[in-house]
Amino acid sequence: MPTTVPTTVTVMASLLLSSLCLGLLASSASGVITVREGDFSVPLEVVKKLKLLLEEYKGVENAVLMAAALCENPGLPAQLKPICHSPNSSTLFTRLGAIAQEPHICELCGYAACTGC
Repeated sequence: MPTTVPTTVTVMASLLLSSLCLGLLASSASGVITVREGDFSVPLEVVKKLKLLLEEYKGVENAVLMAAALCENPGLPAQLKPICHSPNSSTLFTRLGAIAQEPHICELCGYAACTGC
């Protein structure tokens, strides 16, 4: 049988998603999963809404320009607007965008029984 060797991109993407899941907290009172990125905490449901906004800017490859466009978009959820004032908003939106593309991974990590997150 042929052996499949993961590409560097695949490994890096997996590591990125795993590290982002490290920032997840499950609120025992409300059951809300919160994504922590840097100094910011955002409910996972809000991050999922970011996916729809990011689809509007698919052709924009420059992260700084995409962050600026997101911040000017009136549809940007209020919980994400404080990120616009951060000097590294482009990095934060890129990382949150990765979670938005694969939110099921973070939903699994939100459960107490899920280890490694």
